[in-house]
Amino acid sequence: MINTKIFMFNRRQKELDEVFERVLAFMENSCDQSSKRMVVLEHLHIAASERIARLEEASLASSKRLDRIETILESNTISIKELNSAASNVFTAMNLTQKNFEVIQENFEIIVSQVKGVQNENRHMLEHLFKTNE
Repeated sequence: MINTKIFMFNRRQKELDEVFERVLAFMENSCDQSSKRMVVLEHLHIAASERIARLEEASLASSKRLDRIETILESNTISIKELNSAASNVFTAMNLTQKNFEVIQENFEIIVSQVKGVQNENRHMLEHLFKTNE
């Protein structure tokens, strides 16, 4: 009977270990993907900033042409505001996503440590049971 319980305990332990390994692998993969997305967004933000700088230069150059000043300035101003707003919103969203992910990862690490503590307690209890039965 004790051997059956030990077998069941070991089997459940292995199943839990496999689940935790899968969850950890998923979390690491998600973290890697988030990091890659953050790098891509940073590159896009730099490209958008460079484009904004180029648009501002084009706006100044076009101001010499009096017949087109008003249309070009209005168009560039709207584009710059939209680019700034979009880049800022995307950057803010990614920062929030990264912070949320870090909180989730910390919570998961707490859960893992608690499960390991329970596992240790179970091992101690089993050792105690086996010692008293012998």
